[in-house]
Amino acid sequence: MSTTFKVVGLDLAGVEKRPTGFCVIKGLTAETSHVYTDIEILARTVQASPQIVAIDAPLSLPPGRQSIEQRTAEHLRKRTRSCCAGE
Repeated sequence: MSTTFKVVGLDLAGVEKRPTGFCVIKGLTAETSHVYTDIEILARTVQASPQIVAIDAPLSLPPGRQSIEQRTAEHLRKRTRSCCAGE
């Protein structure tokens, strides 16, 4: 009996107010969505029963930052689309 390999991928947000990217890859099919709370992340991951869970999350703050809320320069999410036209 052949079992389809399943992977869950997470792109963690820094706070629950922002969406965390959630992806289940089963064979050649990928389903993506957003989740917000730790409970939702855990429940959806357990429900998927993956063989592997891949997590994209920073392991530390950039140099000089005291907290995740502190911004010392323009944040990528705050940039307007017009600033990057032609790149």
